[in-house]
Amino acid sequence: MRYLYYKNRTKEKYLYKRRYKLIHGDKMVKIISKKPKWIGPLLVRILDRETAEELAENPNTSPWILRWLAEYEDRWVRVAVAENTNTPPEVIAKLAKNEDEEVRATVAENTNTPPEVLAKLADDENRRVRKAVAGNSNTLPEVLAKLADDEDGDVRRAVAGNSDTPEVLIKLAEDKSELVREAVALNFNTPPEVLAKLADDENRRVREAVARNLKTPPEVLAKLAEDEDGDVRVAVAENHYTPELLKQLAEDKSVWVREAVALNFNTPPEVLIKLAEDKSVWVREAVARNLKTPPEVLPKLADDEDGYVRRAVARNPNTPIWVLRELEDDEFWQVREAAERNLAKKLEDLIARTTQH
Repeated sequence: MRYLYYKNRTKEKYLYKRRYKLIHGDKMVKIISKKPKWIGPLLVRILDRETAEELAENPNTSPWILRWLAEYEDRWVRVAVAENTNTPPEVIAKLAKNEDEEVRATVAENTNTPPEVLAKLADDENRRVRKAVAGNSNTLPEVLAKLADDEDGDVRRAVAGNSDTPEVLIKLAEDKSELVREAVALNFNTPPEVLAKLADDENRRVREAVARNLKTPPEVLAKLAEDEDGDVRVAVAENHYTPELLKQLAEDKSVWVREAVALNFNTPPEVLIKLAEDKSVWVREAVARNLKTPPEVLPKLADDEDGYVRRAVARNPNTPIWVLRELEDDEFWQVREAAERNLAKKLEDLIARTTQH
């Protein structure tokens, strides 16, 4: 009887190996999930690394299967288990103590990781693990406050981008690292008075981040619109909450600032009409790409000497059909192709609307 038992088990192991090498994806998950749970230890021993990792990555894999795969010898299988949103909390807590730093870091990144587990990982010796904790939306405010004093700049930077606690952001706005201050400047939860202070930062990347923040007060943006650095002024021109500054920036000496104004959906029509005659091809092309460009401007740009400007007109869904018909005969093949595609799309939309009525 004992001989027959081991003979059957050996045969069963062979069949499992053969079957799971031929079946993949959700079908494999369904087949294994129907098996009795006692095969868990057997799975860990017989599945090849590729199949085990595929199971561990699949969001439909049963929790009991993931529990056993967490014991798999290959680190990347355990990493996949730690990343899976279907992994049970107790398995996540166990993997948080794994000797492999890659596994612990993945646990720290998982938004399903319990706050108490993240609190323990905040004391991890590995900076990548602490950085992952600092960037996790599930991390408690008191833990983030603690990590704001971390010796590693990348950890503090992650806190600056994740925290919604004013006290922490005020503190990190004074950080010695410009990357940390930049993260504070980009954070939507940063208080207006802190953004105003960072607008005077010596580092241009920090000032540029302030200009990009949609919560930056208008008076601060007006100040940054006159910044000596062109990239900062470009950021102001790209901010969708600066319509009153766009007229001013449309006269900027920098081509890239004027291009940013031409691309902004909030740019007034009269400004776009003026920029359509800009000496820079990049600015005129940007006007042709803007979906808010007045229809009467597009036919004029369709006669532009530059092929890329004409191609932008050909791609604009607001370009009149008669203009697209003319662009079908353009000397530039990319213009012709864009015009043909735009016309075909307009025809499809017309047929769809006609069918609906």
